[in-house]
Amino acid sequence: EVSWIDQTFGNMMQYFTLTLRGTYSWEVSDSWGACSEECGGGVQTREAWCTWTNLDNEVMLVADSKCHAASKPDQERSCATRPCRSCDPFQIGPQYVVSRGDNKVYVTCAAGYESVDDIRLVESECKDGHWTPLAVSCGRNCSEFVVASWKYNVTGSGKQHGSTRQVTCKRSEQSPNSVEAAVSASVICQDGSWTSLSLVCTGDCLTPELSSAYAVSQINGTSEANIAMLGTVWQISCAPGFSAPGALLPSVRLECERGSWSGLRDIPDCKADCPRYKLSEGYEIVGEDAQRLVINGQWPQDDEGALNYTAPSHGSRIGIRCVDGYGRVPGAVERVECNDGQWSPLSLSCSKDCRPFNTSSLEFSRFRVIMDMSRSGDPDIDESLQADAPHGSKIIIGCKIKAEDESMKRGEVTCDNGR
Repeated sequence: EVSWIDQTFGNMMQYFTLTLRGTYSWEVSDSWGACSEECGGGVQTREAWCTWTNLDNEVMLVADSKCHAASKPDQERSCATRPCRSCDPFQIGPQYVVSRGDNKVYVTCAAGYESVDDIRLVESECKDGHWTPLAVSCGRNCSEFVVASWKYNVTGSGKQHGSTRQVTCKRSEQSPNSVEAAVSASVICQDGSWTSLSLVCTGDCLTPELSSAYAVSQINGTSEANIAMLGTVWQISCAPGFSAPGALLPSVRLECERGSWSGLRDIPDCKADCPRYKLSEGYEIVGEDAQRLVINGQWPQDDEGALNYTAPSHGSRIGIRCVDGYGRVPGAVERVECNDGQWSPLSLSCSKDCRPFNTSSLEFSRFRVIMDMSRSGDPDIDESLQADAPHGSKIIIGCKIKAEDESMKRGEVTCDNGR
C-alpha cells in the first residue's frame, strides 16, 4: 500500500510510505495430464492459476491478471515424439466392402449382408501399428425363428444379422408357480443362423454332452438343438472302434423324466480300441489267446472258416518275451496294455545273441584273454559246445607283456545284436 504525505520545508517536497500486505504468485497442478497421442507427436497440458498469499499465509485464488504474465509457467509441452509404427494391410471377411483413405479405411456391408445396427459406414484408423475396432458387424440374414409355441413365449423382431429374441417358458395352468431352470434366454442371429437356445422348461432335459466315443439312437420323443422333451428315450452304446470292457450292459436306456435323465449314471465308460500290436524281430507272444491281437499273429476263424477279427479293446493285455537266441534274460515276460487307443510302451530289449568268440583267432604270441564274460559254466568246455553269448557280453583282451613292464595295454570286444 502506498500513501503520499505533503510537507513544506522551504522548498516543497513529497514523501510516501510502502506497506507490504501480501504477494501474488503462480501455482501449477502436481502433474502433467495424459498425452493426446501415443506416437507421432502429442501434447500434454497442466493447470496454472494466480493466487494471493497474505502475511498470515492464507492463500486465495484471484484473477490471472493480478500475476505477472511473463512469468506464467508453461501449460503445454510436447510428448510421444517417436514415429508411429505402420499397420499390416487391412484384412477382413467377404461380408464387408472396404474403401481406403489416408491412414484410414472405410467399411460397409457387402451385397447380401446386413447389420441390425443403424450405422452403415464406419472407419478404422491405423494407430501405432494397430487398426482401431470396427463399430459394425455384418452378416447374412436368418430365417424365421421358430420354437414350440405351446412351450415358449418369444419377444423381439427382425431377421438381420445381430437381431435378438428373448425366450421364456410358458407357465403351466396346473402349476402356475413352477420354477424354471432358467427364467429366460436370448438367441442371436449370427451370419445366417440362430444361436442355440439354452432354456430348459419344466419337465424337459438338457441333452447330455457325449463324445464321439458314443452312439446315440432316439427311440421316441423329440429333441431340438440341446433340449429333449419330457418322455424322450435314448439308447446309448459305444460307437464303432470303441468299447467298455467290464460294463454290465452293452447299451443303456436313458429317459427324460421331470427335467433329468434316468440311467445317466449307467452310461459305459467307452474307450478307443487299439490297432493290432506290431512285433519287431526278436520278440514273440506268450499265450495263444493273444495271437489275434498282433499283426503277425493268427486270426481265429468261425465254423465256416471265415476270419473272426475284432480290434484289441481297451484294457487288452499282451505278454511279450524274447525269442530264443535274443536277450540277456531268457524267459522274461513283459506285458503291454491297450489304454484308450494307445499301447503302453515296451521296455523289454531283445537283441540277437552272438556265437561264442573264437579265441583261437587271436595271435597268442601278441594277445591274451584277460576276462571272458561271454562264457557260462565250465570255462574249460570246448568252444563248439558253448551256448551263444547274450547281447552285451564283453571279452577283455590285453597284450602279452614282459614281467618287468608295469604298463597294461588292453581292449575289449562286445556282442552287439549278433555281431
